[in-house]
Amino acid sequence: MDRAGSRENRGKWPAESVGPCAGKTEKALDRSKKSPRILNSLALLIIAPAEPTQAHRALDLTLAGLEEASGDRAVENPLRETLVDVLSVLGQERKELGSLLELLPSLPTYAGIDAVLASLEDPSKADAALKELEPQGTDENTKKRFLYLEGSLLLAGKKAGEAAEKLKDLCALDPERPEPALRLRKPISPRAIPRERKRPCAPRWRRLPGRDRRLWDLWLRVSFGALQLPAAGILAAFPKETNRRERGGAEEGRRQAAEDYRESVRWLLECVQAGEPIRLNCGGEE
Repeated sequence: MDRAGSRENRGKWPAESVGPCAGKTEKALDRSKKSPRILNSLALLIIAPAEPTQAHRALDLTLAGLEEASGDRAVENPLRETLVDVLSVLGQERKELGSLLELLPSLPTYAGIDAVLASLEDPSKADAALKELEPQGTDENTKKRFLYLEGSLLLAGKKAGEAAEKLKDLCALDPERPEPALRLRKPISPRAIPRERKRPCAPRWRRLPGRDRRLWDLWLRVSFGALQLPAAGILAAFPKETNRRERGGAEEGRRQAAEDYRESVRWLLECVQAGEPIRLNCGGEE
């Protein structure tokens, strides 16, 4: 990315220096209209001048990028930061602003909501925005996102019981996304679990696609740490819909593990169960 579009240079570049870079990025966007990386780059270029004139367009670009990147955390993370940057620029135009949430024209993806919530110094000031963002239509995605925002704000306000109800409802409505379940997670002490309950967890989210590793990491921490289960016990509760050995042998298994974090977890557990050494490729030659 050109230096003008780098995050650390936001608000420091004269508009005439940014123009040519933005023009090139606009042409790239014409060729790849849904590229989240290009959308992110252009949004950063727009807010690079000291006095940006198209910050609202930068917000639209960022929200569109988050939609396109949804579920791909490597692409989502820069867009999350850009969303907060753009909202901060827009916030400078408002004399009285309770929270950055008030500047959103619509609710972003879960990742976008997380980013804005993390930037709030006082979540209790988000009440006005919550009322404005309450869905009026029948769009299911908007309803899910509002439920996520509502539950997250209740959690930030120390209303764990009410938050849990909202987030559990959302887990049922949107079982393919990990964010609602991650919001519900709590530290678990082995002493708090009765002996008869120390068996492998079988949560609904273990059927999630393997691209997002957060819930799988949580599952392993609970199984190994809180439940103190052996690898064989964890494998017994593992999803069985994929059998690597019947679908192409070891080479196919390695390929699947590279693409699907769930298969990497399975491979790890099988190695531990068999007592095999765990070899990690840290970038050197085989």
